[in-house]
Amino acid sequence: MHAISEFAGVIDEWFVDAGLSGKTDPMTRPRFADLVAEIEDLEGEVRVIASERSRYGRTSRALDDARLALLQDNDHVRMLDASGTEHTLSDTNPEEWLLDEIKTIFTEYERRTIVRRLANGKARARKQGRHVGGKPPFGFEVVDGVLTPKNGEYQTAQKIVAMFPTHTIRQIAVILGITKHKVETVSANRDRYREAL
Repeated sequence: MHAISEFAGVIDEWFVDAGLSGKTDPMTRPRFADLVAEIEDLEGEVRVIASERSRYGRTSRALDDARLALLQDNDHVRMLDASGTEHTLSDTNPEEWLLDEIKTIFTEYERRTIVRRLANGKARARKQGRHVGGKPPFGFEVVDGVLTPKNGEYQTAQKIVAMFPTHTIRQIAVILGITKHKVETVSANRDRYREAL
């Protein structure tokens, strides 16, 4: 928001879809719908400024849908982002559309690169025994940011792993007095509990 204020100066109204990523279809975002309804009644030049290009939509289709909603029958509207880049394309200029398509591809590439980098970082943290968020798996607790075997539960998990070659999930749950879900969770992550077997 600070970047938009710096670029645009006075903002008449903010439309913020908190908690919704640019991947979400703009046509399903409540505040985007409010924005579209609002600009239809405005006169004079209207500048719609997104914090970044992907807020209009990450895919070509989403971006085109956003354009159509904002610009159809609204010649007075301009689509920009906080860098000052114009996203209002001319129907008579194919080069503009080509360049825009390339930008869309690079935006999606950047997002996927970030997602991969985060996933790799989490995988490295898990290998080092660090907990990367969420509820600790059955049999563990978090001590100083590290997954540590939890007394009682961890031994139960090891019993589950040991029983698998000769028992079904249901049989193990009945014998140990635990839920089938816990047995299934341990089964899906057997290597986690094999160390002390």
